[in-house]
Amino acid sequence: MEILAPAGNIEIFEKIIDYADAVYCGLKNFNARLRARNFSFDELAAAVKYSHQKNKKVYVTLNTLIKEIEIPKTIEILQFLNEIKIDAVIIQDLAILKIIKEYFPKLAIHSSTQMFFADRYSAKFGESNKISRIILPRELNLEELQKLDKQITNIELEIFAFGAMCYSISGHCLMSYFIGGQSANRGMCAQPCRRKFKIKNPDISSADTYFSLADLCIIDFLPELLKLQNLKALKIEGRLKPAEILIPIIKSFKTIISAIFKNDENLNKLIADKKKQLSELNARPLAPGYINFSRNFNIAFSEQQHDNYILAGKIIKIFEKNIYFRAFLKFNKNSKFKLEHNNKRNSLTIYKITDLQNNEISEAQENTEVIIYTNSKIKINDAIYVLKNYNLNNDNCKNKDKIKIEKFNFQLDRGLLNKILLFKKNNIRCCEKRYLSKQSKKYYYVNEKNLTALSTSFFKKNNIILEFDISTTSQSNFNWKTLTNKNCIIALPLLLDNSQITKKILEFKERGYNNFMIAHISQLELLKEIINGNFNVYANHTLHITNSLSAKFLENLGFKGFVFDFENELKNIETIMSDLEKFVFIKYQPHLFYSRAINKKLDLSAKYIDEYNKTYSLKTINNLFAVIPEKPVSLETHTKFFQDNNINIIYEI
Repeated sequence: MEILAPAGNIEIFEKIIDYADAVYCGLKNFNARLRARNFSFDELAAAVKYSHQKNKKVYVTLNTLIKEIEIPKTIEILQFLNEIKIDAVIIQDLAILKIIKEYFPKLAIHSSTQMFFADRYSAKFGESNKISRIILPRELNLEELQKLDKQITNIELEIFAFGAMCYSISGHCLMSYFIGGQSANRGMCAQPCRRKFKIKNPDISSADTYFSLADLCIIDFLPELLKLQNLKALKIEGRLKPAEILIPIIKSFKTIISAIFKNDENLNKLIADKKKQLSELNARPLAPGYINFSRNFNIAFSEQQHDNYILAGKIIKIFEKNIYFRAFLKFNKNSKFKLEHNNKRNSLTIYKITDLQNNEISEAQENTEVIIYTNSKIKINDAIYVLKNYNLNNDNCKNKDKIKIEKFNFQLDRGLLNKILLFKKNNIRCCEKRYLSKQSKKYYYVNEKNLTALSTSFFKKNNIILEFDISTTSQSNFNWKTLTNKNCIIALPLLLDNSQITKKILEFKERGYNNFMIAHISQLELLKEIINGNFNVYANHTLHITNSLSAKFLENLGFKGFVFDFENELKNIETIMSDLEKFVFIKYQPHLFYSRAINKKLDLSAKYIDEYNKTYSLKTINNLFAVIPEKPVSLETHTKFFQDNNINIIYEI
């Protein structure tokens, strides 16, 4: 079993490589942890060479969405990774999948948890598109993992074993972008689920972290998980974690795995001891996450319930890049920190400490003044907290070997770049030819639950996108003849297991509908399996089409059109060239959090207010929880832009 550990920079990599079987890391661009320092080209090339000498593997994360202007840089990175013989690329964007398949076939592809591959249809799509490993979403429980393991044969599985958990389903959190323009799908998550929300009730004044989840630790379930035939890797989350934290985690999991294979009679005690040690290292409480998920299991927690951080000191002065700090206790720069500003805490990395004469020192002493250096924004009187029980003298972290960083001789293949981008020039010509023949149309997005509330004339006069809900029984009272296949697209919901909607799809097929809008790329495999004959397929906004190459990928699969991603800016939309039919939601209430998580304190009938005084409501849909804004998101002021660019506009009912 491969233990896969994170490295946020080359120094951490050097310290953990002897303990982990494989390491995953990111470059300066296009990875889901842009707050980490990450790797330069030269550092990564040296790290891969060093690792291969030790028979260890290195995987690189390119697990964010790519904007149109970033395609040339993406191609450059993939060429570089191909040249240094990286062991695998972890991806999210369909454009990267397309480029690797067609131009870098020797690169192994792992689907990021951001792709939300969770069932056999996802595995089938992965197998047919050169994906060798699926990094499964954290939301699956043990029974679902066992079921999937029995259904697949030619693709590896990887699961998260330890680390932080997001409230929202991976790849489908829009809250960070909604509250501040920082996209979680672009590596800039502002961690909105860790923030406090108030209930909109005059009798309740306190706020709480209703959407903050405990950290994952599946060590109790290793005996069962190791029986899965296709499970090849256990992943530790945390490219912002220092080596002093990571090494004890790696060693704990390796100790338990070894004991399981040896049938150690003291296994249960060993697991309990290791879990206690890990809990003392961790900032948040540990829980098995969804692995033993049931409707009665509370997976969320309040920040006040568990706090392993203690006050280390306060900022007393800032001059240029020098941050003067009063240390209340002893700590070193490799400790795990939180910065508190306006009663909010966020992770903090300190990369250097000096005395007042600017001499670098390894640690701050109790009741002294020092200068600290960090890339985080800090203000006078901000407080810094340090993790309790932190091992300052971790001998494991003393480097045995220093990786030699040399200049890697790399030059972009301009011919290859132009060849890959040639399709765009052809698409521009195609789009120009057909521009005058197309007109923007208006659609109404209707949930199946609301069918009978709308008039017959409404359906006869308008184009409809009808989303069905698996909890809704067949609408026998509705006159389906008023909703013809010509003016209706059936939208499939986002689900953990697509087999739940087989019956519903067949119902719509029998009514004569053959236009389907899918919420996940795997649903294409589902439609192929259960529909005999032709059908038209469109991609909903949850497929995250943010560039021309991902649109081209859909076109090659036979798609008829796609809905633009919620986080697409107008300037990016304008540059995406595709002959497919294009749609955009112009007024709707997006699912900002879309989750399976339960917090028993949540009241589904209540309204919740964030620190910016924005109000949200909760609803259950398809056995999942959705957090939606009280006021619909409106792009109506840009209607003319969308019409001028022949983009169909969608109003949610």
